[in-house]
Amino acid sequence: MTTIVQILTQIFLRVVKLILCFAFAPIPIALAADDEGRGKAIQYFLFAASVGLEAVIIYLATNIYSIGLAGLSSTVGSTNAISTIVAMLFLNGMYLAVIQYASQFAEKLTGGH
Repeated sequence: MTTIVQILTQIFLRVVKLILCFAFAPIPIALAADDEGRGKAIQYFLFAASVGLEAVIIYLATNIYSIGLAGLSSTVGSTNAISTIVAMLFLNGMYLAVIQYASQFAEKLTGGH
């Protein structure tokens, strides 16, 4: 149960980060018009690109997680309980790891901090 709470917390935090990132987007657009603020605006746009890439990574991980759950639920009757529990823990752990490291991977890929 705690893994599900961790997953939902991470997804909620990323959604709030995405909303706040694009809610304040007009400010760097205005800064880009001035030569002095152009560097900060470019840095913000790289950060916004990394947040968008992070959302795409989380979306793909969620689809893979749902496919894994569907495959797991179809084999529940034919396997024993221990292997089902181990498979569920592995699936939740991998999903949580992808969500937690998606931010770092997206920032490295785009260069936005």
